Amino acid sequence: MKSSDLKRRNRLRRFNHLYSRAKVADTTKCFYCFDVATVDDHVPCLEAVEYLGSEYFYNEGISFELFPSCTECNALLGSSYRDWETIKTLCRDRKSTRLNSS
Repeated sequence: MKSSDLKRRNRLRRFNHLYSRAKVADTTKCFYCFDVATVDDHVPCLEAVEYLGSEYFYNEGISFELFPSCTECNALLGSSYRDWETIKTLCRDRKSTRLNSS
């Protein structure tokens, strides 16, 4: 198993209990690009919670939510600290590019 996989598993074990499902209209579609959702996106990302600590997010009033995501958007976002509109734009642009090249 790769080191990055072990780190992720450790973060999930330590922090996944903090997260609840985001209230979205359609949980079967990716929140970012509207493709079929196959994974959950942790917002804020697990790496940020490990680095900054959960108290930071609680103190800032930031909730821990799981958003439905396609694998591509989740990988594209990775440990991103971008704002929501930038994230959505990146993912929709990626989808548009992919669809136009097909």
